[in-house]
Amino acid sequence: MTAAPAPLLANATRDLAAFAAGLRYEDLPAEVVERIKRSVLDSLACCLYGATLP
Repeated sequence: MTAAPAPLLANATRDLAAFAAGLRYEDLPAEVVERIKRSVLDSLACCLYGATLP
């Protein structure tokens, strides 16, 4: 059995969590907010459609 490969960046999970925790809604560009809104609506529509299937 081989050892697991080293992560690409040391502490990447911690750094990403710190970034996400410090992110504010006001920091997001308008294009990002619009894309997220469309993605959430698309996901909901897919769930609703899927709920009608066996």
